[in-house]
Amino acid sequence: MLIPECVAKIGYQEMLAALKFSPNLPWQKYNDTIPTETELQNASTPEAYYELKSLWRQRIDDQFLFPHNVATVIEFLDARFPSIRVIF
Repeated sequence: MLIPECVAKIGYQEMLAALKFSPNLPWQKYNDTIPTETELQNASTPEAYYELKSLWRQRIDDQFLFPHNVATVIEFLDARFPSIRVIF
């Protein structure tokens, strides 16, 4: 469970880097609220619009997905399997 989540996180980081968006670093509770049309229209930048529309939220509600565990696994995957980042 932890490795697929970390691979997805690496992909998400690479996508943000390719789009030149700032990395979404702070961990937060899962947010499943749907933005209103007014909020979407008032988004000042493509990055702000993406943040509103994005379904990805860093989850900390799971019993195994602690920030230090995810960071450790991502470091391991980067060292052992650097091709993961190249694939994305």
